[in-house]
Amino acid sequence: MNPVMRPLQCAAVDPSQRTKYPPNSARALAAAEPGRLPGYLPGLKPGPSAAQWSRSAGPRDALGIITMVFQGNGRSDVIHRADALLRKDDFRRDPECVWLGLLALTYADSPASIDYHLDSAARSARGQDPRRHHQIIMLARAHAVLLSGNASRARLLLETLLRQVPPRPLLLLAAAWLVEAQIELGALDRAHQVLASYDQAGAADGEGLDCPHLLAARGALHLAAGRYRQGIDDYRACGKLLTSLNVQNPAVIPWRSRAVPAALALGRVDLAVALAENELAAARVWGAPRAVGRALHVLALAQRGCDPAVLLEESAELLALAQASAEQVRVLHELSRVQAARGQRAAARNSLDTALALARDCRNPLWVHRLEGARRQLDGAAAPVRLTRQERRIARLACAGNTNRLIAAELFLTVRTVEFHLSNVYRKLGISGRRELRAALGTVD
Repeated sequence: MNPVMRPLQCAAVDPSQRTKYPPNSARALAAAEPGRLPGYLPGLKPGPSAAQWSRSAGPRDALGIITMVFQGNGRSDVIHRADALLRKDDFRRDPECVWLGLLALTYADSPASIDYHLDSAARSARGQDPRRHHQIIMLARAHAVLLSGNASRARLLLETLLRQVPPRPLLLLAAAWLVEAQIELGALDRAHQVLASYDQAGAADGEGLDCPHLLAARGALHLAAGRYRQGIDDYRACGKLLTSLNVQNPAVIPWRSRAVPAALALGRVDLAVALAENELAAARVWGAPRAVGRALHVLALAQRGCDPAVLLEESAELLALAQASAEQVRVLHELSRVQAARGQRAAARNSLDTALALARDCRNPLWVHRLEGARRQLDGAAAPVRLTRQERRIARLACAGNTNRLIAAELFLTVRTVEFHLSNVYRKLGISGRRELRAALGTVD
């Protein structure tokens, strides 16, 4: 069996090591019982050494902040406390404290604070383990860069970090984010290789150190390759695991919103709407503009009882506030399609121009090519798209609702060959997936 396709198995969390906190209780978190850890510590390995580490004041404060993040409320308090703690010399000397503080600011959408504290932590990395300090700062920077939309730079940082072979929890988290960066750049084969490599290294052997992020990365890869059922399965498994770990905040892993396009591609509109509405409700409780903007985007895709243009415009504004350029590009592309369908050509052109400028700033050639094609089509200057005979046959079967496996059986091809041809079709048509395929085939010669 392809190692990418093996089920990821996660170790059960010891209930005695999991702490439940009442909502909106910053004081209770600050006074958390020493030695008791949250159910999930991304990038860190729970165990006796971690429990001993958590008994000190700085680590206890760091754990209190990240637990508030996982609860999904008290965002302004999280930003204030994380900013204050990261300014303390003793806190900055502990790489684990720095990591949790930076992670909290990232999920809280505080880009100015993140940039300041990343630079500050890099200058003061003189703790007992400077190598670990350096690796943690590199991973935090790569995560922030990836969320900002610069997948090319994030990929470079993550590949550099993985070559240094960091401790296993950091390594698996870096691998999961590298998979996402490769997908964003359209490098699906390289994403497959990364995920297969670290799965073979034991990510699925039951340790489950960062299983939620690995599940999310594999779900993203399934969706990008058109394997929608498998993608939904991975995202729902990710959500179930996060719930068991007391992680309620959609800013940590937006598994619901990521599953919505797959649900729509499979015709499961009710599921798509439920996922989008649930994520929007949780995102509004947390209040981070990225989380709310992302949820509004997928709710617009579901298009039930609402004007998609209004939702997309609000989504784009919030994502701009969060400096989430890559997600803003996708929203503006979708908005331009809605505007063009309504005959609002000037507005559609403006949306595309803004998206194209952002994609160029992010140095994402995949989206630059896609948006340039969309703009040529809008201007009426595009020549008919030419697909090969095989691409046309596969595209027609995909439009009819056939899965990649069924198409492969019908045409006596491998599934990977079908995925390759569909990727070429999407690239030539300037679309992101099956949901847009039926309409786009009208431009084919």
